[in-house]
Amino acid sequence: MISKLGSFVIITSMTLLLGIWLWLKKRIYEAIWVVATMGSCRIVFTMLKILVGRERPVFDEPLTHALSYSFPSGHSVNSLMFLLVCYSIFSYRKSFLWIAIIGTLLIGWSRLALGAHWFSDVLAGWGCGFMWISIAYQVKISIPLQNYVNKYFPN
Repeated sequence: MISKLGSFVIITSMTLLLGIWLWLKKRIYEAIWVVATMGSCRIVFTMLKILVGRERPVFDEPLTHALSYSFPSGHSVNSLMFLLVCYSIFSYRKSFLWIAIIGTLLIGWSRLALGAHWFSDVLAGWGCGFMWISIAYQVKISIPLQNYVNKYFPN
């Protein structure tokens, strides 16, 4: 159950709901940033997964059947990214940082417990997520980009 929280379907749905909520709250720049950050993350790290082409661990009686490649763990990247995106939007609520930390650790652990990934896949997923959110946050605080969006999407 915990592993499903980091799945593509759940993370994409939550991203779209957050983007729509921000748009309705007239926080247009943040809505665009959330959807663009999560969408670009998904594209880049899916391409990396295909490029590396690492096979998943094999067990006699597997608990899950994943079809894609293993490295990096998409669940780890997606969950870390989404939770840190939420933290950047709701940073005034310090509980989001703890939710991000605990949620990310639980989802990463679940991928190992299910035998869907090697430990290095999960670590690489977290590393990729931290790298991408660092870049995305620098874009978010870019004043020229904010001015451009505000010009074409006035509140």
